[in-house]
Amino acid sequence: MQPAYRGYSQMPWTRDSSEHMARLDPETFYFQFCNLLYANRRNCSYICYKVERRKYHSRASFDWGVFHNQVYGGTRCHTELRFLSWFHAEKLRPNERYHITWFMSWSPCMKCAKEVADFLGRHQNVTLSIFTARLYNFQEEGSRQGLLRLSDQGAHVDIMSYQEFKYCWKKFVNSQRRPFRPWKKLYRNYQRLVEELEDILGNTMNLLREVLFKQQFGNQPRVPAPYYRRKTYLCYQLKQRNDLTLDRGCFRNKKQRHAEIRFIDKINSLDLNPSQSYKIICYITWSPCPNCANELVNFITRNNHLKLEIFASRLYFHWIKSFKMGLQDLQNAGISVAVMTHTEFEDCWEQFVDNQSRPFQPWDKLEQYSASIRRRLQRILTVRSQPQSRSPASPRLPRQLQPPHFYHLSSACCLPPPTPFSFLMTPPFGSLSQAFAVPSMSLLIDPFCLFASGLLCGFPDGSDSKESACNAGDLDVIPGSGRSPGEGNG
Repeated sequence: MQPAYRGYSQMPWTRDSSEHMARLDPETFYFQFCNLLYANRRNCSYICYKVERRKYHSRASFDWGVFHNQVYGGTRCHTELRFLSWFHAEKLRPNERYHITWFMSWSPCMKCAKEVADFLGRHQNVTLSIFTARLYNFQEEGSRQGLLRLSDQGAHVDIMSYQEFKYCWKKFVNSQRRPFRPWKKLYRNYQRLVEELEDILGNTMNLLREVLFKQQFGNQPRVPAPYYRRKTYLCYQLKQRNDLTLDRGCFRNKKQRHAEIRFIDKINSLDLNPSQSYKIICYITWSPCPNCANELVNFITRNNHLKLEIFASRLYFHWIKSFKMGLQDLQNAGISVAVMTHTEFEDCWEQFVDNQSRPFQPWDKLEQYSASIRRRLQRILTVRSQPQSRSPASPRLPRQLQPPHFYHLSSACCLPPPTPFSFLMTPPFGSLSQAFAVPSMSLLIDPFCLFASGLLCGFPDGSDSKESACNAGDLDVIPGSGRSPGEGNG
């Protein structure tokens, strides 16, 4: 019997093991790793692991394999402890640095999470990344505290996305070169599990993935194919006057709790010294809604020792008066409101993205889109303070003579003059009227068509969701990180 870690026996499945299979069979993988929110009859737990030895600032993979929990022979040993026993006895050396990656069918239970966190605390030369297909008893406080403890100890905890499932299929499954075929609702379940994990971890600083960053922070006027939802992400840095970073993190909209409000809660919880001055830099995918703008104004008014700078990738419902007034209120309260340029995108990339030491590569026409949004914001913020004279109201038809199921779209929507009886198959950003046949004497838009145009243009799909509704698209480019399920208001 090989040495055991903390009294637990171990029996790995590895490529060198003659007693066990070298890889998972496809049926076992599809059944055990299916990312259901609530899973039945899945009492086994599996870890597909990869151990990399770090040398000269690079990683060289030197071991991989599969563990499962031991439930036979009168003894029980969870998968995590079997791995630690094997790694501690066979691989761990004090003069080398290691990075371990786990792809797990179940997240660790409370006791295993504590053991793993303690192990990381004792061995500072070991780092751990955990990608789990499902969350184990995530509604129980003990399990939640276990995951939070792992994250606090420096472990990267995340949900397996399509990319991780595909990687495991190629690396750890005896697939006989057959392609990985995702099951139904894989992406939807991924979104829900991400939301649950975010509830557990709160504002622990898990870095955004490259794909997620470029999809959510991209400033393109239309969502590029494959289509996806644009959600609200807020990344912040809290700095002292000497430019020393005290705290940083990333929030996403939650139901009934916007990213801006969660950010305010976080800063209030830090109990900063009011006698010192601080600067906060925020990078946000959508500019604040009126309610969030008002909360930010009140927050800065109560904390005059804070200086807040907001850089937005895109403007949220910029053609609606209340949203424009919210941006003006922010400026009047001394809050800097600007549009993200190449400089801000690059800083956000370096500070908040798991970039693997790769430099920021801008997407096509980044500066052109940024300049266009910046001009639009400048027009909003430089509106004259005096009230403008109102134009005489145009005569309206009697209600019984108005066409049914159509709405008048007011000129306040910043739409260009309609083109008589013309179509544009792909509506440009902010020009919804050009997507439909519009009579020259009256601007009439079918509400369903207005909604459909929002899908193509990448607009938020409603005043409450602060996101743009699109298809998931090709699963190969589904965002792999980050916290992206259903939004709340604003």
